[in-house]
Amino acid sequence: MKKLNKDDYIPPVEGVEDKLHRVIRTVVSMSTLAGIPAEVSAGVLENFNLLWKPPAEARAEKWVNDVIFQLTTLSDKVENLEHSLASEEFQSLLITANQLVIKHHQKDKIKHFANAVTNSITAESLSYDKKFMFLSILDGLTLLHIKVLRLLQDFVIWGSDNEVTEGRFSHYLVREIIKSDPELVKEMQLVHKVINDLENHNFWFVYQLLFKPETKVIRYGVITNTDAGTIDLEIPIEEPPDKKYRYASKLNKLGTDFLYFIEERNG
Repeated sequence: MKKLNKDDYIPPVEGVEDKLHRVIRTVVSMSTLAGIPAEVSAGVLENFNLLWKPPAEARAEKWVNDVIFQLTTLSDKVENLEHSLASEEFQSLLITANQLVIKHHQKDKIKHFANAVTNSITAESLSYDKKFMFLSILDGLTLLHIKVLRLLQDFVIWGSDNEVTEGRFSHYLVREIIKSDPELVKEMQLVHKVINDLENHNFWFVYQLLFKPETKVIRYGVITNTDAGTIDLEIPIEEPPDKKYRYASKLNKLGTDFLYFIEERNG
């Protein structure tokens, strides 16, 4: 298999930290002007370079090494992996991911980018446009966004005494999300923002549920604000909301595809 050359993918980025690095290099290299012997200042500069590589370069090198390692795990799973790695589509996605990930420091967030690069090869059912869009969306999401997405993999059921309009869906969903994690109570406005962001990405549906109070399984519902009509469901429920109108929120196909794309696949 052809070895990936990490130098081809390290983007030429110079942020504030990199500029500081360059300035400090200059200051150290000019220290002979202050009467410090050249051999001493050269040693200081060399040690500085060993300890403090430009942050963007150091991040990029580690990122590319991690991606290369993760891609090697596909060698016994993907037929003709070398051909996939050489494809223009993969090259474009990898370069795009490199340019985006350089801005992030959180290990879990960086891991999602690495997962996306790896899954771009194995997720053959996803179009290039969708993969590219998902990378851009991932760049703008926080780990809290992703946590909420995971919660929405299952139906989140809620209710109201009055029929709920579209603009109020997120209000009720936020209350249910906070119930699942009491630590989020103090961040209610932030959670509301997260829910609205995910709604703007069209990642979830709201279902108006149709069932009899005595039933333990919800079998029918209507996706709100669509012409889909009644659809078959199978949602086990121990205690339905004691409300006249019952609803459920859940990831739709787009949201499920996104989560699949950024999560680690074990098979």
